[in-house]
Amino acid sequence: RLSTNIKTIRIFKGITQTELARKASISNDYINRIENGKRKPGYEFYKSAADILDLPVHLLTWDKLELSKFKDKESKVLAKSIEENFEK
Repeated sequence: RLSTNIKTIRIFKGITQTELARKASISNDYINRIENGKRKPGYEFYKSAADILDLPVHLLTWDKLELSKFKDKESKVLAKSIEENFEK
């Protein structure tokens, strides 16, 4: 689930893997492994990624986003995008 959320949010926000890796001070390969479900990061990564993506940490880890809980338009669009990618 994290891999789907990270990738979807990163793309939605217009951030490349390279940019996320640079800002988080980790390798591109590490981001790629996370996004492909081959690596499970620790809390420090969640916190760093959430700060970079300008989101609360829990958004990165939700199994099922509840659209009704979102107030602003960008968050609703993002939540819907994550749900659609999860269903694929």
